Formats: sequence, C-alpha cells, structure tokens
Amino acid sequence: MCIRDSSSVAGGQDSVLIQFYYFDNDIWAWYWAVDDVTISEIPDNALEISQEVHGGWWEGYLTYGGDGYDYTFKPLTQMAANPYSFEAVLRNAGLAPQNTYLSVDVKDYTGTTVYSDVSNTLLLDLSYPQDTFVSNSTFSPSSVGVYDISMWGTGDSASTNIINLQTTVTDYIYGRDDDSPDGYWRVGRSCGGQVLGVKYDMYANETLYGIDVHVSDNSVVGTNMYAVLFEADLAGGDPIYLTQSDDHTITAADLGNWVTIPFDGGASLLDATGYVAAIGGYANPIDTFQVSVSGLSQGSCYIQDNGCDIGSGGFGYWYTTSEVPMLSLIHI
Repeated sequence: MCIRDSSSVAGGQDSVLIQFYYFDNDIWAWYWAVDDVTISEIPDNALEISQEVHGGWWEGYLTYGGDGYDYTFKPLTQMAANPYSFEAVLRNAGLAPQNTYLSVDVKDYTGTTVYSDVSNTLLLDLSYPQDTFVSNSTFSPSSVGVYDISMWGTGDSASTNIINLQTTVTDYIYGRDDDSPDGYWRVGRSCGGQVLGVKYDMYANETLYGIDVHVSDNSVVGTNMYAVLFEADLAGGDPIYLTQSDDHTITAADLGNWVTIPFDGGASLLDATGYVAAIGGYANPIDTFQVSVSGLSQGSCYIQDNGCDIGSGGFGYWYTTSEVPMLSLIHI
C-alpha cells in the first residue's frame, strides 16, 4: 500500500500518528502483519508512464475506426488503412510543474531505427497532473518482420523509464495474442460445448481462409472442434453467426501447437466491420479440449456458456474474458 500525498491532513502538524487497522468478521481469518513502514517526502521532479499502446486504443480509433486494439500480428493489407498509433498516459508524480512530451522509437529486426517521433508538449502540474499523449505521426511499415518499440516520457527536469513493446508485421496472419501460452480456457467439456472467440476489426476487404488455434497440451486426442465466424454486433449485442468449418479431430501432433482449421471456399470480410473468430466444441464426458490463452485483453474476447454455468447469465450467454485466446485470422 502506498499513500501518495497526505500533506492536506498532516502538513504543518507538530506530530502525526498513522494507524493501521484490520477488520474481519470471520473469527478464523488469518492476521495481517505490517512492517517496513516508510514515510517520505514527494520529490519536486518525478514522471511516470503507463497504459502504453501502439494500436490507437486511446485516440487513434477516433480517426481509423474500430476499437484500436494492439495487434501483435498485423498483415500488410490492414496496415495501410490502420497504421500504428503510439499513445501513453504520462503523469507528473512530483511537486514541480513539468512541460512534458512522449517520445517513440521503432527498430526493425536488424536493429535499424525505422521510425522516431514525439508528441505535442503539455504542462502537467498539481491541478492537471496527467494526460494521454499521442505521437504526432503514425507508422506504416512496408515490409514484414518483427518491430521493437520504445516509448518514454520527458519533462523539464524528469523523465520516465523506457517501455518496450513488440509487434510483428505479417503477410497473412492477424493476431492479438502474445504467442506464448500462459493458461487456457476449457471449450469442449462434459457439461457443454463452449464457444471461445476474439474480435478483429477490418480496415480493408479480405477473404478469410481459416482460423489458427493453439491447442493446449491438456487436451484429449480424438476430440472434435470447429472454427466459427461471427459478425460483431454494432449495437453491443451477441455476436451474429455467419459460418463455420467442418469438424477437426485433435491428433497427438496438435497438442501444445498451432492448428489451422480451414473454411471451404473462404469467407468474405468487409472493411469497417468487426468479426469474432471463434472455436467451438461439443459436450462429451471423455473427449475434452482446451484452447490456450496469452496476454491480457483490451476487450472483446468472449466465451459463450453452453451448459457449464460459468456465471449467472444462463445457457448461451456470452461473457468477456480478461485473457486473449490464442485464435488468429489467417490467410486473409
């Protein structure tokens, strides 16, 4: 716990007592131990950075549409209409006013700087201590590969730490996950066949030929699953069913790996439209499977509860998830 500023109640006092109080009406509760208490003065010059994005989550979506997600894998065909927009929240954590701006530097896989820019400068003081800063220009790479992004804030007499992000420009893969499993959602279960999905915004017309899914290694060989495509409801309702694939039977080689489930003939995707790429399963007491998750969601990642009572919404209810399911649009 950190109390940032107690000067309004403690300033100018000869002595101040700080009380720590713990209450729990459960007589069997564990106790709460307090140690290492430090009282320090707020520095004159301090600056903090947070909520860094490259997809336009705070401001860019107003220009380019969609929701401004940080796509970790982004095809060149989408890049031209929706370039990277670098944004972050800067906060003056000190007492002295700071004329503050955001800096951004992007390097390609060779370590060569391919983009560098700053935001407008704003005065952050005690009456207006933080704001969202946006780089003055966007960045639209012309070649595929991994790009390393560095972002930091600078003031008159202070600077933030440097934040490092990474994104990959692709030929045909559109993804939001970090490509490193850190958990899973159970989809095909004994209680019901759930549907797990991730929203993608289209900025150019495409043809979708399949969905990539990362199958958790806890899954049972022989389980059937299918890919399904929904259109996102602009009014905020449930995703609207469009089409689905044939069933795919999980093999031993699929466990812990990416699997491509194709759509026969492809599916047309229109620009200025949101789609939900999803994986569905069937109720079965033995043949069960899980889809891996990777990274924290900025929103619009879903699971439909079809009989497992994961919440109070009832059968068929769509819940949001805080993790990103590892489901990518491919060959668009």
